[in-house]
Amino acid sequence: MTFSMNPDSLDGPLTPSLSPSAGAREDHQQSLAFSLSPSEGERVPVRAGEGLSGSKREQSAQETLSLTEAETASAFDLARRVRAQLFEHILPFWCGPAVDHEQGGWMGWLTNDLQSDRTKPKGLILHSRVLWAFSAAYQAQPNPLYRQMAERAFEYVMNRFWDTQHGGAFWRLDDAGQVRDDTKKTYGQAFYIYALAEYHRVFGSAPALARALETFELVERHAHDARFGGYVEVCARDWSEAGPDARLSEKDLSEKKSMNNHLHVLEAYTNLHRVAASPAVQQRLRELIQLFLERIFDPRTGHLRHFFDEEWRVRSDTYTFGHDIEASWLLCEAAEELVRIVHTQHGTPTARSAGLRPGVGRMAGRRRVGDRRSGGCDMLGLRDTALRERARYAALRMAAAVRDEGLAADGGLYYEGKSGQVIDRGRECWPQAEAVVGFLNALELSGDRTYLESARRVWQYVEQNLVDRVHGEWFWRISPDGRPDPELPKVSEWKGPYHGTRACLETMRRLERLSNATRI
Repeated sequence: MTFSMNPDSLDGPLTPSLSPSAGAREDHQQSLAFSLSPSEGERVPVRAGEGLSGSKREQSAQETLSLTEAETASAFDLARRVRAQLFEHILPFWCGPAVDHEQGGWMGWLTNDLQSDRTKPKGLILHSRVLWAFSAAYQAQPNPLYRQMAERAFEYVMNRFWDTQHGGAFWRLDDAGQVRDDTKKTYGQAFYIYALAEYHRVFGSAPALARALETFELVERHAHDARFGGYVEVCARDWSEAGPDARLSEKDLSEKKSMNNHLHVLEAYTNLHRVAASPAVQQRLRELIQLFLERIFDPRTGHLRHFFDEEWRVRSDTYTFGHDIEASWLLCEAAEELVRIVHTQHGTPTARSAGLRPGVGRMAGRRRVGDRRSGGCDMLGLRDTALRERARYAALRMAAAVRDEGLAADGGLYYEGKSGQVIDRGRECWPQAEAVVGFLNALELSGDRTYLESARRVWQYVEQNLVDRVHGEWFWRISPDGRPDPELPKVSEWKGPYHGTRACLETMRRLERLSNATRI
């Protein structure tokens, strides 16, 4: 299929570093060594089976992984195919039939064959994800059309979804852009922050950053649980308690707290921290990482628990492979961001500068963390570095569990499991997207080359089963019988360009990073 788009922006070869130079090819050896370090001198856990507490064996992340020529060629080929999917298939759809030229914004509902239903709502999630996707896409390839789409989405979310009376973003609008659901769902506020922070990061928009910070402050004031930690699911329009039956969607349990909600608050605050690393944002980001490691992640199974009461008592017994693998790399990104900012502001911490006696894992004396005399910032840096190592361990546990339990023989990722068994064999589009990124992240952390093959197999499943080569974009779900689910739309308040676009951008970035570290 074809859509109208500026062809000049889609021309040009893959990033040169993704393929060996002519001279390199002449001297090509039987294997290539890829450095798997996100940055020089970092250290990663060696064993995925070690506990979260106690001393962990580590070795330099400069440890190398030797890839055969066939594996290297497979990585280059994967990068090429992912790039083509993003710029020639996914983004053209969201610049074309998905745009609502009649009522503004994007269509609230399109079937697989592009039939619209204007009785369906226009969701905050969809429009925030569109804003994020085109902002991030422009950063990767500065096509003027992507900027035009990003600006269109920015105007819509700023002016249509914002509550001028109480602050915060409405959950749903009708087709004409009038408020249909005025609740303040924390999940929705998180995506609002996530998208606005990205728009500011790419285009330098002061109004976007101001609105993101205002939303952050509202969420912290009204939705944060100061007693037990974390965030409530839903508030009323005036930010009062929404009631015992309030929940994110009809599929969710009516519980006070959920993994999914906190995963996307974590994601949003990571992105906000990149552009506005205030102590308040830093503190909440650190709390969210700790909640995942201590409450949400189950080290016995390698999966995430889903629902909790107010005091974090578990209220569910299933898990979704897509959320597990998505969290595996988002958790690493969040922890990496904490360490980055501490090192940027205060330098790399040492035990001596933090006030630690050699071999003693606590402060020497009784000075407060943050006291300049005690090297408090260095102590914080050491704690964040340790938190990052715990996040990496959890990430590897989740990636291994997803690969071993959820990956089908055909390369697709099943949807849901319970007690080590698959209970939903459907393959939805978004878990496949997250699996590609999560497996590449596990490759970088562990050096286990089987993760590269897992990522390649999942992408092949996407290309062969989910890509709609007639009407564009990806089908939502492939049923256990192997056919696209006809009841699920191509576009809805939940189905947008976010997972696919991000998977492509992350895959390109990570494969380029591996390529840049190639030793020939």
